[in-house]
Amino acid sequence: MEANPPLTRIPSLPDLPFNIALQVFTDISLRRKGEDGSNRTDNDVLSVVGQSACDTVLTTFLYSRNPPLSVDGLTAARDELTSEKTLLTWISYYRGIMSNIRCMPGIEPTPEISIRAWYAYMGGIHLVLGHHILDRFVRQLVDPSYEESRPSTGVPPSLPASQRQIYVPTHAGGAHISGVLMGQKPDNQGHCISLLHMMATRNGQRVEYESESSGPRHALAWTVSVLVNGEWKGQGQASSKQV
Repeated sequence: MEANPPLTRIPSLPDLPFNIALQVFTDISLRRKGEDGSNRTDNDVLSVVGQSACDTVLTTFLYSRNPPLSVDGLTAARDELTSEKTLLTWISYYRGIMSNIRCMPGIEPTPEISIRAWYAYMGGIHLVLGHHILDRFVRQLVDPSYEESRPSTGVPPSLPASQRQIYVPTHAGGAHISGVLMGQKPDNQGHCISLLHMMATRNGQRVEYESESSGPRHALAWTVSVLVNGEWKGQGQASSKQV
């Protein structure tokens, strides 16, 4: 099986709710000292869910191939589809969204960081939109000719009302909104923060900031944390706390 066949049609990346997108794009390098990830403020645990769910989709997909694959053939094909080369190729199709990963200042996104965020995104699809949405998306990545009757986007009827209220399409601004916490360039920060507050107000969410300074008075270094409904979502550092 060719690891990276060129896609004639790139499937749309399913949309995620605003709060899940924040988690997906927050790297573990931003985790507070002493935390183990159980508070779900970064993408570590969600990536484990996503990797497991993707493995199930790929294994089922390969099992149904005709002619049937042997155990060794199925395992080899799955390993090829989950290789770093293949995953980075898929990530590159959605670089406009996947480039929103936010890391600790001084840390550049590595392939490992990008793949962890990718799997976290897949985990978000699986948990919030449903496994059938993830199944369809992954199958279309592997086989662009794959068709299935159920839609790949939109909020499924089973999604709780609280999550339906904060649903944000990534292709229509969600990436920019989550980008408030995901390392946007300074000249875009004011616009992104405005979008964050607009969406929070629209969806009944509370955004708060906590700031603290360190260093000499003539050269203060500011660290500002953002909380959504009381939950810590990320932080940034600069020489001024003004945007």
